Amino acid sequence: MKIAIFTVLLSLFFVSCSGPRIIPSIDEKGKLVITGKMSWEEWKTITSWEDTDANKFHIDTTKFALFKTILDAEQVHLKIFAGSWCGDSKQELPKVFYILKKINFDTNRVELYGVDRDKLEQNAVAEEYNILKVPTVVVIKNGKETGRIVEFPQSDWVDDILSNIK
Repeated sequence: MKIAIFTVLLSLFFVSCSGPRIIPSIDEKGKLVITGKMSWEEWKTITSWEDTDANKFHIDTTKFALFKTILDAEQVHLKIFAGSWCGDSKQELPKVFYILKKINFDTNRVELYGVDRDKLEQNAVAEEYNILKVPTVVVIKNGKETGRIVEFPQSDWVDDILSNIK
């Protein structure tokens, strides 16, 4: 337990030294809250979350290939808002990033923002997109929002993201 706490605190120190783009804190419920824009790798380092086990999450390889083709052809960007304190985010974010990794999605076309319990972060991007619940995946094409998935997909992440590309 002491090693885990030390690892988190050390991670917070190094991330905090990189500037105010990521701000870690502990909320009134004793939960880690990270706010700001970061990569999935930074998120995992700070939160100690793990990638989804591929054996527990299967999608047809043909479906993955079509998904990649459409996302690349349409130059889709994703803005993802999540809470490090949120069980839904912890359940769903690894799935989204597993899919993106599986299709070698360009990480420059994904922005991940940590928000606090009020759904705010220091860059005001969550406020700009009127984020009310997390996780929220905003689908963007040609610089404009074409849709969003809030908390959970209705079908699955691939189908829901595809249905939000108009």
